Amino acid sequence: MKKKAMVQDIAFWAIVVLVFAVILVAGAKVNNALTEKYQASDASAAAKTIQQNYSDRYASIWDNSFFFFFILFGLSIVMVLYYVSSSPALFFAGIILIAILAIPVGIIGNAFDTFQSNDAVSTEADSMPIMGWLMGHILEIGIGIAILGAILLFSRAGGGY
Repeated sequence: MKKKAMVQDIAFWAIVVLVFAVILVAGAKVNNALTEKYQASDASAAAKTIQQNYSDRYASIWDNSFFFFFILFGLSIVMVLYYVSSSPALFFAGIILIAILAIPVGIIGNAFDTFQSNDAVSTEADSMPIMGWLMGHILEIGIGIAILGAILLFSRAGGGY
């Protein structure tokens, strides 16, 4: 497979992770608002209990799902890079590209931190500690995935199977 897009893969990974995290936090905000309205409605007690149970579990379910998605998406990038054909002579150029890639990934981490610290969603964001930690360390994790991908990408001379 001839593909020379390691930097684009890592940047795409970081952007998708940011969008997914923002959607989950916004979803928690909407879920809390809907639960409050539902609890004030004239629904049966059993229905209110079911809705409240789901609302109580929303953060833990989606926080753990985010962790699973984060890890699997990062591993998929590393696995794709293993099957890419590239010359080991380009390893140092890849390291320079990884350093350049750190800028937008750092910006993505800061963008989520700014979003998370907004008063409108801070309660919901605080209820998802795994997501907060992963997004707070996305730069280090992204660089780690990129370096692991670079090692796999350039470790096979000729890139054959």
